[in-house]
Amino acid sequence: MPPSIQPDMSSPFCPAASRSSSPTRQKLESLILASRSGASARAHLESSLYLPVKRFLEKLGYEVKGEVCGCDLVAVGEGEPPVVVIGELKLAFTLDLVLQAIDRTAACDEVWLAVRASRRGRGRERDPRVRKLCRFLGLGLISVSASGRVEVLVEPVPWRPRRDARRRSRIVEEHRRRRAIRPSVAAPASPS
Repeated sequence: MPPSIQPDMSSPFCPAASRSSSPTRQKLESLILASRSGASARAHLESSLYLPVKRFLEKLGYEVKGEVCGCDLVAVGEGEPPVVVIGELKLAFTLDLVLQAIDRTAACDEVWLAVRASRRGRGRERDPRVRKLCRFLGLGLISVSASGRVEVLVEPVPWRPRRDARRRSRIVEEHRRRRAIRPSVAAPASPS
């Protein structure tokens, strides 16, 4: 083989590379294995949220099942028509979680977002802006501690913003003070 085509045998990604046990090589191999199994590890950790959330909803009188039509959790209450609650479970509060919940709102009566509680209690789920967003969208938000304790952070009810009269009047006042800037209108080109 010409030298330019020969594999780099010192590369940790080369299957034919020697199996030396240097610390750097071990770290690289563990990172490669972790990246390959990352999705299944995340799914396993997300599934650890299922049982506490299931018990929480069962105490509210729902019959709960997991992985129904792509939803992490579906709870159905008695009545005609039945009350349908969808729960989405994630390890952290993310934009993907919100988008997924918005997708579910047309198919159910309530959507609950369940996230792993941060260890120090200062995670994104505690951010007042996140709570306001959930209220604005009508989503419920709960956190699940490592011990399985469920805490309701936001109830899933339609949000009605409180009017801030002072802020509103400042906006209207400034709007009235400003002069409109009109773009100059170019004369239409004459046909030739």
